[in-house]
Amino acid sequence: MIFLITGSLGCGKPEERAFKKGLNFLIDKKDYKSAATEFNKVVELNPQNAEAHGNLGIALDELGEREKAMTEYERAIQIDPGYARGYYNLGLVLFRQGKLSDAEEKYKKALLLDPKNPMVYNALGNLYSELMLRSDSSELMVAAGFSLRYKEQALDSFKKGLILAPKDTDLLNNLAIFYSETGETEKAIETFQKVLKINPEDVVALHNLSFVYKKEAEPEKAIETLKEAAKINPEDINLCYQLGITYKDEKKYEKAISEFKKVLGKRKDVEVYLNLGYCYLGAGEIEKAMEVYREAEALDPNNSTVYNSIGAIYYSSGEMEKAIEEYKKAISLRPNFSLAYFNLGDAYKSLGKENEAIESYKKSIAIDPYRTGVYNQLGSIYSSNKEYDKAISLYKRYFALMEKIGSQKETYLIHYNLANVYRKKGLKDKAIEEYEEVIKLNPEDELAKVSRHLIKSLK
Repeated sequence: MIFLITGSLGCGKPEERAFKKGLNFLIDKKDYKSAATEFNKVVELNPQNAEAHGNLGIALDELGEREKAMTEYERAIQIDPGYARGYYNLGLVLFRQGKLSDAEEKYKKALLLDPKNPMVYNALGNLYSELMLRSDSSELMVAAGFSLRYKEQALDSFKKGLILAPKDTDLLNNLAIFYSETGETEKAIETFQKVLKINPEDVVALHNLSFVYKKEAEPEKAIETLKEAAKINPEDINLCYQLGITYKDEKKYEKAISEFKKVLGKRKDVEVYLNLGYCYLGAGEIEKAMEVYREAEALDPNNSTVYNSIGAIYYSSGEMEKAIEEYKKAISLRPNFSLAYFNLGDAYKSLGKENEAIESYKKSIAIDPYRTGVYNQLGSIYSSNKEYDKAISLYKRYFALMEKIGSQKETYLIHYNLANVYRKKGLKDKAIEEYEEVIKLNPEDELAKVSRHLIKSLK
């Protein structure tokens, strides 16, 4: 959010007329080019008019000319060192440029000059939230307590802003997003609902609330919330896209296809084509999927994901040589494309080309060591070739990685494969131990039932 400045001028008529016209273009008509023209006239007539420089900065900012905008904000501050709005607007530009320390300095200066402005507290809350997220990704910063400090500063800033403006929906929306990012889901939902009590047609709150519901594995609530937002703003194709993604994730392919088509009717976008193709595949319409992927290729012939997706269609149709050709195209465009190497390995494996498959699988996990499927496939090759020690070493490497990140996601599959290797080696006790781990991790899965049967056979 940017300040819109409406101070009185106390100046001659030509300057005053240009200033008022500029405000009209800036605030009412959102015609930023015309606003910039008018405020340029003002500063030519009176170079010492700080508010005109500030408003010119806003117009330029909205036109994407950020360097020029910064120059105008700085000029406004030079003319009037007590001009709080200039510091705030300058902080916004610096924040968008990723210069967070500089932005913080400008926001704090704005607060010193205007301590009762809730917009500045809102901006500071967003800044500390961003610093919190960045520090979360650094083990050293977490250990040093930066993440907790930024979390406390963000919450304090939002709450101070809400004391000044308890019904400010921008502040409430950002506080709700903050709660969602810190895992405080109930507070996030409660805060979004406060926004909707103030303004039931707040599309931003509805959109963000849908993300929280989706994150909490409540897809039906997410869908209903997005549908409500789409009713309010049917022209917002981002809502259609998000609704399509949610339907896709729930395997409601026909509904997802309908939403993605709405988006493509207004905007041609490769990601939308890719999702649409995926849904056609899920619905069993392979020819339509290929048609859509080819349209994506025509739109962006250098998109590696497109070729990987085309390769997947050829693979599912049993056309392995064609699949390999497409996967190689994908890799040539993106040499660190772990999934494409994985898929390439599967295609080679299907053709019985084990050496090529092993090489591809190794490249895949060298890029992304957490790709579970690769360990399954590569381990199965070692096992079928009676290279049991290689398989065991590979599976143990996977467990070490999962332990490092504190995850047990899909590890039951690897435990099952490792149990089978131990069983083939005649190491009954170790095999039983691994089968028991499968049962413990996923007791209702079919592999757990098989594991119980194999344990009985080994005793």
